[in-house]
Amino acid sequence: MKAVILAGGEGTRLRPLSVNYPKPMVSLFEKPVLEHTLKHLKNNEITDIVLTLHTLPHVITDYFGDGGAFGASLSYVTEHTPLGTAGAVNACVKSLGANPFLVISGDGVCDFDLREALRFHTSNTADVTILLSRQKSPQSYGLVMTDESGKVTRFIEKPSRTQVFTDTVNTGIYILNPDIFSSVPPDMPFDFAKDLFPELLQSNRRIFGYVPEGYWCDIGDTEAYLRCAFDALDGKIQLSLNALPVGKGIWSDSAIPGDIAIIPPCYIGADVSFGSGVTIGPYTVISSGTSVGSGSIIARSCIESSDIGERAEIDGAIVCRGASIGAGARLREGCVIGDGAIVGANALIMSDARIWPNKEIDEGARISGSVSAGYNRRGALFRESGCITGQPHVDLTPDFIQRLGSAAAMNVPKGEIALCMRGDNAARLAVAAFETGLTATGRNVTRHDAAFEAAAAYAAGAYRFALTVFVSQNAGEVKLNFFSSDGLPINRLLEQKIEASALRGEVTLRDARSVGGTRTISGVTSQYELAAGEIPPWFDDRKLLHIAARGDSPAERSLYHALLVSRALPRADIYLPEFMVDSDGYTVRAVDEMGRNVPHERLLAILCLFEASRGNTRLAVPYAAPALLDHIGESSRLTVLRPGRDDGARMLLSIQPYMRDGIFMVCRIVHALITCGQTLAALNDALPPFGMTSVELPLENDRGSVMRELAGEYGGELVEGVRAKVGGGYVHIAPIPGRRALRVTAEGASEEYAAELCSIVEKRVKYADGK
Repeated sequence: MKAVILAGGEGTRLRPLSVNYPKPMVSLFEKPVLEHTLKHLKNNEITDIVLTLHTLPHVITDYFGDGGAFGASLSYVTEHTPLGTAGAVNACVKSLGANPFLVISGDGVCDFDLREALRFHTSNTADVTILLSRQKSPQSYGLVMTDESGKVTRFIEKPSRTQVFTDTVNTGIYILNPDIFSSVPPDMPFDFAKDLFPELLQSNRRIFGYVPEGYWCDIGDTEAYLRCAFDALDGKIQLSLNALPVGKGIWSDSAIPGDIAIIPPCYIGADVSFGSGVTIGPYTVISSGTSVGSGSIIARSCIESSDIGERAEIDGAIVCRGASIGAGARLREGCVIGDGAIVGANALIMSDARIWPNKEIDEGARISGSVSAGYNRRGALFRESGCITGQPHVDLTPDFIQRLGSAAAMNVPKGEIALCMRGDNAARLAVAAFETGLTATGRNVTRHDAAFEAAAAYAAGAYRFALTVFVSQNAGEVKLNFFSSDGLPINRLLEQKIEASALRGEVTLRDARSVGGTRTISGVTSQYELAAGEIPPWFDDRKLLHIAARGDSPAERSLYHALLVSRALPRADIYLPEFMVDSDGYTVRAVDEMGRNVPHERLLAILCLFEASRGNTRLAVPYAAPALLDHIGESSRLTVLRPGRDDGARMLLSIQPYMRDGIFMVCRIVHALITCGQTLAALNDALPPFGMTSVELPLENDRGSVMRELAGEYGGELVEGVRAKVGGGYVHIAPIPGRRALRVTAEGASEEYAAELCSIVEKRVKYADGK
C-alpha cells in the first residue's frame, strides 16, 4: 500500500513552537513529529510515500531528501495555494495507482496496525475507511457515527456542546479507493470531512469507520504536545528514542551526577549538564545540549536545547530551542518560551503565557499574557450558545477581555459592533476592556442603553449591528452574550473563530490613524417596549384587559411599559392574570384567573394554539421547546420549525420575536386574550394534557461515550442532544455545558408521567455511565 502524508500545516495553534517550522517539523523527543510518522509507516511495510507541502516546504525537503536515509522512497507535491485535505491528495492521486492507498497527517502520532486496517477495508469492499479513535473529550474533534457493522451513518463537524452523540472521532487517517476523487474539483479548496465524505455518503458510497487498537494523538496545540510527550514517557506509545533506558522510567544519553534527584519518568538527551542539587521530573523531557543550573527544579515540562539558570522553577512549561531562563525565574503551567527568547532573572511567567521567539523579558518582570502576541487559555470559551462566563480578574482578566474584543473584531463581518450592559464595576470594566480591543483593531463601536439580554438581542436585529455584546454581572460572575445581526446568538462557527483568535492572542492592531471610534445612542429600551407592545393588524381595539405585572428589574419595568403600549391595563397590585418575567427578558410565567401557575412552556403552547386558530401556517420555536408544539401543528395545518432541525427555522425565528422573547410573547398573548374574549385560564384548559419534568444527572465518565450509548438506544433526532419518543411521551437528553453532566427533560400527559419517564431514562444513563 502506498501513502500520502499531509504535511502542509502551518500550526497556528502550536505557536510559538511552530513559528519557525512547518507544523510536522516540531520536535518531539529530539526528532520531528513527521519522522515518527515515517517510522510508523515503515513498521507497517509502507515505504512508497508522497508528501503534500505548503508552509516552508524546503524545511521538510532539506531534512528528509528522497527518504533513503529513513528507509522510504519519498516524493513531494507543493501547494502554492492551499487546496484543503481532499484537494491536496487529489493533486497527486494519479501517481498512486489503482489500488487503495493510505492518507495520514504528518502532525499526529499513532501506533495503529495499518495492515489490519487495510484488511478491514478490503473485507468490507469499502470505498472509504476512516480510522476512528475513542476520546474522553470528543467535542474538539470531528465526530463520526457508525452502525453495528461499522458503516458510517453521520458526520458531525465542529460539534456544538449538545451534538456530542458519540465518543468516536475522525483521526484524519483514511484508506481510500482512487475513484472517489472523480468529483473533487481541481485547483480549489476541498476537504475530506467537510466536503467529500458527506457528498459520498449522500451518494450511498460505502464509507466505513474502523476503531483500531492502539494510541493516537493529534498534536494540534501545546497542551496536546505535552500530553503526547507524557504519554510516551508512560509507555502508552512506543516512540523511537535516541537515549537508552538507564533505570525504570528513565532514559538518558548523559551522565547523571549523584547529587541530583531524578523522579521518573524522564528523558535526558546527550551532552546535558547539571549543577548541584537539581531536581528533574516527573514527566520531563530535556533535549541534548541543555544546561541546568544548580538548585533548579523542572517538572512536567519539555526543555529543548536551552540554558536554565540557577534556582529556576519550571512546572508544566515548554522551553524551545536556544532559549535562556534566568536565575530564580519561575515558569508556570502551560506557558511557552519561544526559540531564542530570554527570560530575565527572577521573572515570573504566569500560566498559559506565550513568549514569542527572540523576545526578552526584563529581570523581575511578571508576565501574565505575552510580550507581543500569544495569550492562550485552555478549553472552549463559549460554554453555552453565544455566551462566555467567568470570574472577573480570574477567568476574565481585563487583558484577556481586550484580546477577546480584538478577536471578535477580526472575525465579524464589516459594520458597527454594539456594547451594552447590566451590572456594577466588574461589568463596566469588562465593557471598557472589550471596547478597547474593538477600537484598537479599527472597528467602530456603538454603546446603547439596553439593560437586559432580550432588549440587546432586539437592538441587534433592529439596528443590524454586525455584532452585539451584552455584558452582565451576577453573583460574582461576568457573562458576555454575543448576538448576530438577526437578534439570535452567534453560530458555533463564529464562536470557534473568535475562540481561536483569542486563545492564540493573534490580533492585528491599527496605528493611531486607524483606531475605531465610539458613539452612544439612547432610547433603545423604549424602542424595544414599543415594538413588543405594538398592536397587530388583527387586534380588536375596542376592548381592554386588566392584568398584573410587577417588579423593579429592568426586564420587569419593560414588561409593564410594553403592556401599556399593547392596550392592556397593567396593575402593580395583586390581580389575575399576572405575568412575570426573568431578568434576561426571555423566560416568562403567569398565574391564571383560577390561581394556577402557568410556566413558560405552557404559555408558548397557548400562543402556538392561538396562532394556529387564526390561520398562521408557519411558526419557528426554539429547538428545546416542548414536542407538544409539533402535535399542535400537525392537528391544525401549522408547520412548526426548529433551528438545527429544519431549513429556514433560524430566519423565521428572527422575524417572529414573540416565539423567543418573553416580553414579546406576553404582549402577543394579551392581544390574543383581548381579541378572542377568553380568559388565560380558558386557553390554558384548551391545551392537550401536558406536563414536563427536568433533572440533572452527574456523570462519572465522559459525556461522549454515554451519549453514544443513548443515541444508539433511543435514536430520534440528534440535533441539540438526543430527542426521542419514549413510551407515551418524549425525552430530550443534552450535555450540560462546562460540566460532566446531562440534563434530561421529559414530557407526557401529566407531570407524574413525565417524572416517570425521567426516572426510566435516569436508570439507563446510570447504566451507560457505569460501563
